[in-house]
Amino acid sequence: MTQAIHTKFLGPTDYRGARIKATCDAGSLTIGYPYQANIGEDAHRIAAEALRDKLGWTGQLIPGYLPDGSYAFVFLSEWALADMLTGPTSGGNAARLAAYVFGHGPEFDARPLDKQNARVLRGSL
Repeated sequence: MTQAIHTKFLGPTDYRGARIKATCDAGSLTIGYPYQANIGEDAHRIAAEALRDKLGWTGQLIPGYLPDGSYAFVFLSEWALADMLTGPTSGGNAARLAAYVFGHGPEFDARPLDKQNARVLRGSL
């Protein structure tokens, strides 16, 4: 099961440069600050993606800024998107949105999603 990833900036010390630490219950990873990235979210995303890859997880990371200046990243999975889009107002646009989010072309089956045919979304990914 995947978990949220929390990232925080670690300032430089006398012995180490600036770093970003990514943590979750499954483990942690500290990287040198990626100066090639933009300041803020992009740098934290690099650390979160590195931890995701280290743990063998997949999925799109959605960031959130926290009051203390750190970030939390949660996963948007195919099934989570299907669950969000199977409500009473989903209609055929739900599958089109899912196709757009996950990079599928117009050939994607845009039948309305419900609990029985939500597999339409997952089966074509």
